[in-house]
Amino acid sequence: MEKKVKVAEVRERIVLPAGKDKMEVVTNDDCELVSEGGKWYVRRKKVVFPETYEECLELIETIDILCNISTITKFQHLLVCRDAYWKIAGEQMGLGKPWKPDWKKANERKYCIVNTEGNITKWVQKTTNKILAFPTPEMRDVFYNNFKSLIEEVKELL
Repeated sequence: MEKKVKVAEVRERIVLPAGKDKMEVVTNDDCELVSEGGKWYVRRKKVVFPETYEECLELIETIDILCNISTITKFQHLLVCRDAYWKIAGEQMGLGKPWKPDWKKANERKYCIVNTEGNITKWVQKTTNKILAFPTPEMRDVFYNNFKSLIEEVKELL
């Protein structure tokens, strides 16, 4: 009968018991068995982060990529809707162009829709950039009510 030794249980050395000609060594997923200079060692695998888009693609399942593209497309749709509201706001304010938040103006309130701890929340901001910002609380609330389901679907991107 072969003896199995879990690396997590070993503190120093593994010695082959007398009368045995082999022993299985089981490593954790984050470890590897390597040979150096005629000796075998268990060492932690080095984490290698991808450095290119192509390397990232090798790590991600195709279905995950398609789900992300779907979410990004929905997010783009939400931004088109936001931009339409910004255009209406600019016309209402007589700007001659769409309204856009000026995050450098600390005295100007922006009425935002944000993702806080996984929950969609309505906030008032002055200088912290938020993607769904509006010039009035009424416009923010109408946008939220009209696009609540779409906002929920893409909240991880907010």
